[in-house]
Amino acid sequence: MDDLRNLFKPTDILAVSFPKSGNTWVRMMYANIMRELYNLEEITFRNLNPLLPEFAVGHRESQEQLRTQPWPYTVPRLVKTHEPYTEVFDHLRCIYIVRNPKDVMISYYYYEKGKKKPYSGDLTDFIRDPRLGIAAWIRHTETWLMNRNRLSRVEIFRYEDMRESPVRHVKTMLDLMGARLSDGQIGLVIERSSFENARRLEEKYGRQRQAEFQESFRFTRDGSVNQWMREMTDEQIRYIDEMVAASPLISEFLAGAG
Repeated sequence: MDDLRNLFKPTDILAVSFPKSGNTWVRMMYANIMRELYNLEEITFRNLNPLLPEFAVGHRESQEQLRTQPWPYTVPRLVKTHEPYTEVFDHLRCIYIVRNPKDVMISYYYYEKGKKKPYSGDLTDFIRDPRLGIAAWIRHTETWLMNRNRLSRVEIFRYEDMRESPVRHVKTMLDLMGARLSDGQIGLVIERSSFENARRLEEKYGRQRQAEFQESFRFTRDGSVNQWMREMTDEQIRYIDEMVAASPLISEFLAGAG
């Protein structure tokens, strides 16, 4: 465990989420802030991961990047993770990204269906899958909510709030970074990190790990909110609601008391 803890700098900021919750969007905004601060090249899906690394248990390549990556910048490094909480993260700062779990299930389902070795079931099967579905989302979310007092600072970024007020979230990032940008620069960060621009970047430059996915797959499939209203059956909605309601910790958090 100490070996993993030593991968992190004391100043690192975690970007934490369950998959398909908006982590890439947050990292795009952070990287585009850095572009303004340090006159970096255009931020794309190709250079995002080399700039802002990921922590994954058992993933040697990502761990080696964390260990050896030069960081010549005065702002903290942002480290992405989809891992459940572990003591490795104790005392770090954290942006915790949460999205309506129904929309997460839809987005994650299409992501897994887009692979060259696609998920074999339908959406109902996926939602009920203990490894990928709503039970996995609940387990992941509970670990972070139960342990958030072990972090030195936690900022909650709700995906739906980010859509409504991106300026506020960029300003929170700037506060975490100890940096300043003008209102005009903040506007550029938001524009360059938008779903529409991300789709353009994917079409123009492609993305990392392209070989894992079918040719027709697009990472930037649909960034809207409330997709579940048009995609889910009443039974699927009821199942997710019942699962979430069985966790008082998550129910309270999603209601806005977290």
